[in-house]
Amino acid sequence: PKTCKDGNPCTTDACNGDTGACVFNNADGISCNDKDPCTKTDECASGSCLGEGEIDCDDGYECTADSCIAGAGCHHAPLNGTECSDGALCTVTDACVMGVCVGIQRTCDDNNGCTIDQCSPAEGGKCTWKYGSMGPGSCSGAKYCVWSESCAASSDPCLKVQCKEKDDKKRCSYSEKHGPGCP
Repeated sequence: PKTCKDGNPCTTDACNGDTGACVFNNADGISCNDKDPCTKTDECASGSCLGEGEIDCDDGYECTADSCIAGAGCHHAPLNGTECSDGALCTVTDACVMGVCVGIQRTCDDNNGCTIDQCSPAEGGKCTWKYGSMGPGSCSGAKYCVWSESCAASSDPCLKVQCKEKDDKKRCSYSEKHGPGCP
């Protein structure tokens, strides 16, 4: 018997028993592979494998340009300088750098050496300033204080010096002390 094979997955191959000739009939509607990774659905039509619809190459990263290159597949080109969001509440001016979203840390400096300046993610990325010592002795005697810090002593032994809350800030407070030897 004669072997009839045309190597086309979109035809049915047969040998005509009466004539001995090969017969290749289109096998429309069956699944095939057009060898293009960018097509979604491949199906035989008129004896050829045709790909339809483009696959989704979106990688979910805003710092890549996503595309499909025929014969090669998905491509994710890194972007530079494009605005993005790194998801961090305490960064500003977020931009793509070599395909990665990078933000610059928010500056919260209030120019007061006696405060601890920071951006608070828990407060939606707002700047917070807490009074306290930034280092040994850097705030001692300042008009602002924290409970664990002592205020500058008064030269008058009859004045009591305390760290008290006033106007939402802790301040050194001097008040008269009543005791032996004080008027």
